[in-house]
Amino acid sequence: MTQEQEKYMEAKHDALKAAKSFNELTPQQREQLAKELLGAEVFAAMCNMMRQYFVGGTSNG
Repeated sequence: MTQEQEKYMEAKHDALKAAKSFNELTPQQREQLAKELLGAEVFAAMCNMMRQYFVGGTSNG
């Protein structure tokens, strides 16, 4: 395995581990962590975007 492949595999492992840890948090902890990592404004924008996507967004008439 090349050094680039090893770095890729390590990053992939780290990302999966982070996702697992994130999923083990309470909803309140997830929200707080997302706000800390992304910033409150980006978090709010993401929530609005997801809300529009999952609720149906705008109607086409």
